[in-house]
Amino acid sequence: MEETKWEDPLKTRTYYIADVHPDIIEDVENELKRQNIKYVMYARPFTTEGVSLHIYHKKDVPKAEAIVSKLYKEYTEEDNKIKEKQNKIQSIIKEVMNNDE
Repeated sequence: MEETKWEDPLKTRTYYIADVHPDIIEDVENELKRQNIKYVMYARPFTTEGVSLHIYHKKDVPKAEAIVSKLYKEYTEEDNKIKEKQNKIQSIIKEVMNNDE
């Protein structure tokens, strides 16, 4: 695993993109690297969840925003499917429990 370089945001101009959910950080990093977009991630102050994503080159901002948006949408859709299945299972369990009485 390559070592992450931490840059001082006060010394380097970057463009804020988004706060990245902890469950998709790795996917976002992989996609940014695949598209050869230079970025840096900072821990978000006052919270332990996620990171702030910043891009070095203005021309890459739209691509980076699209990547984060797409991956977050996929994550929430998958999360919603899981919740639907859990709710269905819980309703079946309740139905079975009520029939046993």
